[in-house]
Amino acid sequence: MFDTLKIVNETAAFNRWAGFEVVHAEKGEAELRMPWRDEMGQYSGFLHAGMVAALLDTVCGFAAATVSGRVLASHFSVNCVAPAVGQVFLACGKVVKAGRKQVFVSGELYAESDGKRQLVATGSAILVPVETPEGYGERCRRGADSAARLSAMAASRSRHRPIILASATAFCSDFKSLTVGATLIWAIAAAVLPPLISARTLVAHSLVFAMVMTLFSQWW
Repeated sequence: MFDTLKIVNETAAFNRWAGFEVVHAEKGEAELRMPWRDEMGQYSGFLHAGMVAALLDTVCGFAAATVSGRVLASHFSVNCVAPAVGQVFLACGKVVKAGRKQVFVSGELYAESDGKRQLVATGSAILVPVETPEGYGERCRRGADSAARLSAMAASRSRHRPIILASATAFCSDFKSLTVGATLIWAIAAAVLPPLISARTLVAHSLVFAMVMTLFSQWW
């Protein structure tokens, strides 16, 4: 767990900039160390409250991670109990209670100077367990596989598109020929059948047939 938290700590750009160092980790506990730098001070020369909060937030998250895996903070509070003045700052986090949906953690921040340690801030956090890195990685791999399959399908359709268009064109050409031939056959029938059916019926049917064939011919 100690090595895992060290790796996780190094992945955060802010942690690297601030100089956070994981110095202790076991089930339900974690400790961070940070050396003082002038750019971290506020107008009175104390450690900025933002840095105080960052240390406590991070150490509480790391402590929760030792029992619940990857977590996200849903609530966080800080109490500044003394001016944060020191050469080195040590943040300690401890899990108070770990549930299935929430993890309660308390934190303390100490300032060390000339071998003396003083409590300068306390904090508490509620963290929510989320998807484990392993599960997230597996989901990403499944997503990549699906994307690859879709790309392959698109490429296959692109390769077969000319064949499909050629077949459709040939069909349309044949259909046009069919409509022309059918029209001729109907014209011949119109000349032969008048003795058998009324002229009005034959004209009406001929007009409807000619209109339908024209529409189909133009559409195709």
